[in-house]
Amino acid sequence: MARRLQAEVGHWAAQHRPAGTDERLAARRARWEEARWQVRHVIASEPNPHGDA
Repeated sequence: MARRLQAEVGHWAAQHRPAGTDERLAARRARWEEARWQVRHVIASEPNPHGDA
C-alpha cells in the first residue's frame, strides 16, 4: 500500500509540476516526501515501548 501511494503521489506531482521543472525530479521529490510523511505518521501513532507501563 505504501509503495502504491508513493507512486501515485509521484505521478500527480509530475503532471502538476511548475513550468520549467524536470518531471522526474518533481516525481522523485514527491515520492520522498510521501514516504517521509508515512514514516512520521507511523512513529507518531505507535505507543512508546519505553514509556510508562
